[in-house]
Amino acid sequence: MNLFSFEEIQELFLTLLENLTHESGRGAILIATTHADDHLKQLLEAAMRPDINKAAKEKLFNYPGPLSSFAAKIELAFMFRFINRGLYNSLHALRKIRNDAAHSEKKFQLHELKEKFNGVFNIGEGIPYVVKETAMEILVHHKMTEITEIIEKENFTEEEKAKLIRDLLTEPENIKKLERQLPFWELAYGISLVCGLLVYYKKKVSKLTVDINTWSDLVPDSQIE
Repeated sequence: MNLFSFEEIQELFLTLLENLTHESGRGAILIATTHADDHLKQLLEAAMRPDINKAAKEKLFNYPGPLSSFAAKIELAFMFRFINRGLYNSLHALRKIRNDAAHSEKKFQLHELKEKFNGVFNIGEGIPYVVKETAMEILVHHKMTEITEIIEKENFTEEEKAKLIRDLLTEPENIKKLERQLPFWELAYGISLVCGLLVYYKKKVSKLTVDINTWSDLVPDSQIE
């Protein structure tokens, strides 16, 4: 299942890259969690009766409604079987990091949260590793594109081009910059996957509930003993 096949997730990834890489670690976490919260809300809405109006939904989801908190949405989605345990744990791990970011006065650095992010990205076997490797590949490709654009504007010899590329990618200060930037790219890619799984569940729930009034409509009377 390719979660990036969903157009909204492709757009989300580009939006996150554009926004998160210009934020502080604290700001990046808050923005990323907002997107996950919104996609979880959309999943729950997909299971609702079609005759529920906007005002009724706002009463549920807006503060102090029963589903106004991220935690409440996570618990309801899991208890009513809309998400699996892996995604349930992932969303709670993200929620805890968000709470730390929102309420702690300490300096908040993404690169210090590697283990906690593994919990957020652990929505399938090997996914945390995939997030790290893919984010690094995308970041390096992005930097190489920037370098190429610089080179093309100047009349460099091939030897000068090779030296420029080597210096930009191997100088200690540049390596440190990449290391500081990488967690933001990992967060953008990882949260896109988390939201992608929520979109996947939303689409399945939408198809399942399109012609029913209650869950019991899914089971013919002939199958009830």
